[in-house]
Amino acid sequence: MALGMVRGKGRGRHVPQRMTLAQYLADTSEERKIELLDGEVVVSPRPRAEHQELELYLGFLLDRWVRHHNLGRVWHDIDMILEPSKPLTYVPDLVFLAKEHAERLREGRLWGPADLCVEIESPSDRPRVMRRKYRDYARYGVSWYWIIRMDEAGPFVEENENRGGEYVVRQEVEAGEWFAPGLFPGLEMNLAVLARGEFRQAVRGKAKRLV
Repeated sequence: MALGMVRGKGRGRHVPQRMTLAQYLADTSEERKIELLDGEVVVSPRPRAEHQELELYLGFLLDRWVRHHNLGRVWHDIDMILEPSKPLTYVPDLVFLAKEHAERLREGRLWGPADLCVEIESPSDRPRVMRRKYRDYARYGVSWYWIIRMDEAGPFVEENENRGGEYVVRQEVEAGEWFAPGLFPGLEMNLAVLARGEFRQAVRGKAKRLV
């Protein structure tokens, strides 16, 4: 089996260029994010600070909203196994799973699509992988897909809704504008403010009671 090298802080470990699902599930390393595209290993470096901060703050806000309304669960960096036989496995930055689909969570992993996947794009993301991810999320039934792009003005979000196995862009929200997700009626947030950790200023309406 061909091997590649993944280097961390002063150390490296061998990662196969291809994996079976059993090999993937047995890999307990958290040095890098690993995803499988039809058995091909895709390794992503750890994201930059601003990416991590937005992921943390957005995850916190979504978790508060979802728990308050008893809608389901929110996780970050959880394995989402879409096709065990290929295998096809992704690790979205954030996911929401509705309580109606709770059976998809087994042994700490999602076996099937989440209801929402959130990806915060990084400069190191490969366009080929992001295009493939977009198609797969739609084809395998991820109902909503938020793509967040970071630039100097702040986070830009593209909200996609799955209609018949294809995504339709529901809205594009520029940095500094208010985002009202179609999946969560009543939630309004400003991602540019949220990225600074200013929770009270980053929400309005019903969400004010939760932060």
